[in-house]
Amino acid sequence: MSLLEVVVAMAVFAIGVTAVLGVFMQTGAVAGDNLRRTTAANLVSQQLEKARSQTPQQIPDDPSTTVQTVGSVTYTITQNASYLTSGATSSACTGTSGALAYKLVRVSVSWDNMGLVKPVTGDLLRSVGFGPNDGTKGALSVLVKGSTGLGVPGVTVTLVGTGKTQVTGADGCVLFATLDSKAYSVSVNQAGYVGIAGTQSATSNPYSVAAGQLTKGELLYDTSRTVNLTAGVPDGVSAYVVPSGVPIQVGNTLMTTTKLGSCTGSSLCLSGFPGQIRNLFPEVQTVTAGQCTTTDASQAAIDNRLPATDDAALAIPLGAVTVNVRSVLTGQAASARTVTLTSGDCSGNSYRMTSGSTILLPYGTYNVSVPSGVLASKATVGSAARTATLTVNVVT
Repeated sequence: MSLLEVVVAMAVFAIGVTAVLGVFMQTGAVAGDNLRRTTAANLVSQQLEKARSQTPQQIPDDPSTTVQTVGSVTYTITQNASYLTSGATSSACTGTSGALAYKLVRVSVSWDNMGLVKPVTGDLLRSVGFGPNDGTKGALSVLVKGSTGLGVPGVTVTLVGTGKTQVTGADGCVLFATLDSKAYSVSVNQAGYVGIAGTQSATSNPYSVAAGQLTKGELLYDTSRTVNLTAGVPDGVSAYVVPSGVPIQVGNTLMTTTKLGSCTGSSLCLSGFPGQIRNLFPEVQTVTAGQCTTTDASQAAIDNRLPATDDAALAIPLGAVTVNVRSVLTGQAASARTVTLTSGDCSGNSYRMTSGSTILLPYGTYNVSVPSGVLASKATVGSAARTATLTVNVVT
């Protein structure tokens, strides 16, 4: 019994020691987190104190990030500054107030291996000295926003003709202060982004700035999208050719329908068909093959406003035309003849094929001609009848 009592006592002691060690380790981890949070809070205070020693105009408008090591821990210090209107509830790009009242400085400090611990943050609100209270200068705020209506951060905005630049903050807003009374435009030109016209470089309309007033503007700019175009083949058609030079047009609610050119730069373009449309602004795009004026067109739509829809495939429905050539002298097929199909309702687009083969074409009616053909022929394809087969007689 004495031996059993010793064993039990040792087991109880081991359990107790394990529990105490767990408490010590947990207490040590909590103490470490508290120490790092205290250090981060001190860094926030230092950064805000630095901003407090500057005038609102001296505080950088562009977001900034610095790194500082304390002990063996590396801390990342992020500072953002934005102007607020007199209501102090919205940025200078939103709201109805035309008065700039405050500059908000927000500092956030994070560190390595934070786990679930949140960064330490702090704010500083500074009163500004321009707006309606300053009768000689004005200000211009510009909201750079994407297709979803949300602000786009990290975009460099240039005030045209002045050399002044600002980088959009988390809210997509920039503000140019102490401006003379006249009209100003802003421009953007950032790799991977496009305006509504599908160009990397985009410029706003002029905005009139008046002394003592805040003028607000917007510029649509978002990450570019790519659509992979494929030929929509009619059911039952297995062997076919897709001619080169099929016109491809694209349009949306923000951009008038335009015919795409080949890809040579960072503008809206077509790499071929089948191929890619590149540098699209995120929107609901309607893509059309051919230039038909009829309501029954070869077209399809795609919504690529969400990033996940980038590089999606879109099939454009086409018609299939087969032309056979027969000699009236022999009654036999006249092989390897050149057949020309000219669109009668698609701005005169013309295509060539070899007799006996099948060609995919945009919907419409085509005049069919073959050298030495006896009678003029037509071929019509559309959504109701996507295939057409005809025979052309020749005298040779």
